[in-house]
Amino acid sequence: MTDLPAKTITELLNQVRLGDDKAATRLYRHYHGFLYAFARHQIANDSDAEEIVHDVFLAVFKKPQGFGGNAKFSTWLCAIAKNKVVDLLRKQGRAPQAQPMDDERLLELVDPNWDFVAQFEETEKDLALQHCRDALPIEQKEAIFLVFYEVLGVEAVAQRQGCPTGTVKSRLFHARKRLRDCLSHWLNGGRHD
Repeated sequence: MTDLPAKTITELLNQVRLGDDKAATRLYRHYHGFLYAFARHQIANDSDAEEIVHDVFLAVFKKPQGFGGNAKFSTWLCAIAKNKVVDLLRKQGRAPQAQPMDDERLLELVDPNWDFVAQFEETEKDLALQHCRDALPIEQKEAIFLVFYEVLGVEAVAQRQGCPTGTVKSRLFHARKRLRDCLSHWLNGGRHD
């Protein structure tokens, strides 16, 4: 996902401020997928991630002048989403947990032309990765997302997270170690629901 040009974003936000629904729709459509991926990377539940996205856009559309243009628009959206995730977790009084896979969702994943055992193993690996990623501390999840999904360098991640590059490197190192250990444990029969 690439950000819209700064001038376009400013124009759209001004139009949103004036009540233009088409401008709001354009922003929503352009950034929804990216923001959902970011929120889902932070929180285990699909509906909670969608609620986070909804809350972010609601906040943006209520106060479009809140974007000062000092950062990329997507960075600003992620900052709002990060705060909404923390608020939601605090409100729910829980730490992130993996979302169980229901039978309907499993059936949607099965392609009759594929080898069932291979499909099952792939689904199990996806569940394991989701479970292990969801167990990471929020700063590590965010660093992983920014480096591997947004393909940002360590310096850019440090700038976004407001910390030294060494801290980002440490977060990535510890996240990879935790993921490796967790995946190894999960895939060797130590699954915890």
